[in-house]
Amino acid sequence: MRRPENKEARCMNRTLTITRKKNLQASLGKLAVKLDGQVVAKIDNGETQSFPIDERSHEMELVMLSAFGAPAKGLDPANASITAGKNDCTVTVSLSMGLIKSRIQVECTYAAPKDQGTSAQAQAEQHAARVMELAGQYLKTGSEQASEELVDLYETTEEYCAKKVADYEGVKAIHAHMLALRYVNEAYNPSKALAYAHIAELAYTAYLPVLPAEQQKTTQVYLYQVWQILAYVDYVNDDLHGAYQWLKKIPPEAFDLSKVALSATVLFRLAYEEGQNERFSHAFKLFLAMDQMFTEPVRYPFEEDILRSAYSLYEMYYGDKNVGQQVSVAYDPNRSVAILTRARDLLKDSQQKAWLQEDIDKALAKAQAEA
Repeated sequence: MRRPENKEARCMNRTLTITRKKNLQASLGKLAVKLDGQVVAKIDNGETQSFPIDERSHEMELVMLSAFGAPAKGLDPANASITAGKNDCTVTVSLSMGLIKSRIQVECTYAAPKDQGTSAQAQAEQHAARVMELAGQYLKTGSEQASEELVDLYETTEEYCAKKVADYEGVKAIHAHMLALRYVNEAYNPSKALAYAHIAELAYTAYLPVLPAEQQKTTQVYLYQVWQILAYVDYVNDDLHGAYQWLKKIPPEAFDLSKVALSATVLFRLAYEEGQNERFSHAFKLFLAMDQMFTEPVRYPFEEDILRSAYSLYEMYYGDKNVGQQVSVAYDPNRSVAILTRARDLLKDSQQKAWLQEDIDKALAKAQAEA
């Protein structure tokens, strides 16, 4: 059976500090500090020690020990009283042996107990600030260390959100968004990316209406990227219709290079694999727009994967005579080689370059066969 707690004893709001002033002629032994008959510290010559005590009164006894740990002979203990309450106090006591005195300063200070509600709120705010700081680092530099720490902190974000701490829906949205980005990039794991992207999508959608207009614009941009991640993962999982539905949610003015490329890629495959030839014309227009936009390396590995896939599908489908009939510009393998080579040189990942080189080699073979 558990002993009942002494609530008074749990209020450790005072700090007792014992300072044994340096004395070159003093005993080599330690100073034993007894509080209500119990030894609570042993202090060397010139040392200071502090420890918490409660608000009750206490009787303190200071005993000089010999080098062997026993009470020193010929040196009587010194006593001091620690009064109850919340007042600070400082006492100096002396232990004497002949002309040799050891001065001991005893200081007791009181610290008001922290309001637990305020403390919890402060911790939540500190956690939110750290998450936002790491998210900023990851977005700005792609720091893998920042993304790893975000993984470690996510469970705490969920806990604060479950407790309905103010504004934590937004913190959760950003946090899950960064983890979704992590899992389509350096820590590639489509299943985890899909899970976190869905969490971020729900959190952003819930948080958007309560934001001021200016903040809504920024948050909406983040939501568009989450929709793109969801579309990308669906595409990777061969759910072309799912990918297409996510892309349709993004307004045309928000389409950047990788979103145009992903749209072209999805439409290429829908047209070819499901015989929807009417989609080819739209897909090729998107591809040509993407090719014009692709003038410098992209930031994220998953964007490179999207672009490389678009160029590969372009070569695969454009070279098909049946597909070629659906577009106004006739297939030219030499033109295809030039387009793919320029794109390859803008890719950073060696594997993506190697895959695109295979398509370039196929186009070169066609060009040589037609020569």
